[in-house]
Amino acid sequence: MPLNITILGLDALGTSLGLALGTLDPKALDVGRPRVTGWDAQKKVLQAARERLVIDEGTTDIVAAVRQADLVWVNVSEDMLRQTFAAIAPHLKHGAVVTDTASVKAPVMAWARELLPTTVQFIGGHPFAALGSEFQMGSRDALQGVVYCLVPAPTTAQGALDGLSEVITAIGAKPYFIDALEHDSYAAGAAHLPLITAIALMETISRGGSWREIQPIAGQGLADTTALVVNEPTASAQALHANRAALIHWLDGLEETLGQLRAALDDPQRLTVLAEHAASARDAWLASSPNVRPGEDGIYASAQDMPKATGTLKGMLFGRRSTKRKGE
Repeated sequence: MPLNITILGLDALGTSLGLALGTLDPKALDVGRPRVTGWDAQKKVLQAARERLVIDEGTTDIVAAVRQADLVWVNVSEDMLRQTFAAIAPHLKHGAVVTDTASVKAPVMAWARELLPTTVQFIGGHPFAALGSEFQMGSRDALQGVVYCLVPAPTTAQGALDGLSEVITAIGAKPYFIDALEHDSYAAGAAHLPLITAIALMETISRGGSWREIQPIAGQGLADTTALVVNEPTASAQALHANRAALIHWLDGLEETLGQLRAALDDPQRLTVLAEHAASARDAWLASSPNVRPGEDGIYASAQDMPKATGTLKGMLFGRRSTKRKGE
């Protein structure tokens, strides 16, 4: 029996998911190549997706899109997630697995707990670009080597978690099991702090009285440092707002460090020490094995490496539930 996967939202990430799933070797999953249904509010997006073979079929009817789905990938903007959960909740198949792609997990897990029925399994998800990868969105290989964070709920069935992990591994990403609050803290430091810092830097310089004169001499350093501001402004603002609690902690730390740097401006030796420490920390990070947390051997490289207490995708299709996962 084929696995029916529905992708809600066919932006660049949704397109990448569809292409990766649609081009899988039939032997990559123990249930064969999945059948992919796509939903998007725009008909022209669906038409383009069908032309690129991103999906097997598409619809603008969200209820029809999810009704027969074994796995629902909710890939909508963060301001649309809550209402999307509410819209699909009454129509989800018994035992279906639901996941998302939002960059903030704590509020999403709360919405899922509030709105989705107990007859389905929700597992939070978020793909991070792997260090050194091109992460070209909208392509078949965009998810190759990507760290894919998975945040199971306390009642998530082991079969559901194993099954989703197997799908993610099959498309070339690396499952990374993590707690919601831990994820949000890491995301705030690794992604949202650099973003808000880039915004602050560009705003400070561009609002200065000499910005017109500075532009001709501004070089690649400024362009590289502020590159993150070219991302979709609305999506960036939503992510920063959603993760504000974790981000404020990191902003406090940044303010403290900036205070140290300001105080050291009259002390070249102290400035050198701070600059050397920063350079050393960056070099060590870039030289280390990517995607490895302290104290861990690494991320599961394949479906065979992952712990499986109860089964694979066949277990996910039948929605087995357990109250305890392996290792607990």
